[in-house]
Amino acid sequence: MSALTGLMAFAGMAALALRMAPHRRAALEPHVQRRCSRLSMTIGGLVLLSGAFALAVRAYGWSMGALVWFSSWSVGGLAVTLLLTYRPRWLPGLSIASVVGAAVWMLLVLS
Repeated sequence: MSALTGLMAFAGMAALALRMAPHRRAALEPHVQRRCSRLSMTIGGLVLLSGAFALAVRAYGWSMGALVWFSSWSVGGLAVTLLLTYRPRWLPGLSIASVVGAAVWMLLVLS
């Protein structure tokens, strides 16, 4: 369950990072930059981080769930930072893959 929380936290942090103009210019093509609004990236990132928190609390309870969420949030932020530093073009694809992987995991394991 903590891996699922980590996937969602990584995607949420990636969306919040791609909200900022310098990161968006480094990671996205110019024709994609015009279609991505800052508001949609902010809402998407906050929804993914909130979903990760809900999953962590559901799996581990309030005390440990908050700790698992915060640690996965931190590791996701570190991964986004490293990707933006060394391979910024990989970030959109990996964040989409983590969202798809989290959705498949939720459908197969949690149902």
